Amino acid sequence: LQENNENFLSITSQSLLCNDPTVVKETAHLLCKLLEHNERASSKFYLTGSFFFLSCYTGSNFLLLSKLIHETHLKQHFRSGFAAAANESELPMKDRSILGNMLPEG
Repeated sequence: LQENNENFLSITSQSLLCNDPTVVKETAHLLCKLLEHNERASSKFYLTGSFFFLSCYTGSNFLLLSKLIHETHLKQHFRSGFAAAANESELPMKDRSILGNMLPEG
């Protein structure tokens, strides 16, 4: 059952690629609701490709997309080595967020 849930998130996340503003908005809303109280799914959300899909979106309705990113980017369990063993307060923001590896420094 767990594998089916992870597949469901991956398949649902692919809807973010369609560039139809209504579909993208509703997908972001659905993903926010699904991940809101599901810590396990939320911690592995980066494996769906959603952060990459969201960065490729060319529309202008970013409110729910930004909410989805805000609520999930620091909850990802992607670190290894020293970063995985370090306390959250010891790491800079770019090392705590999955987006630190995807986005250039500002």
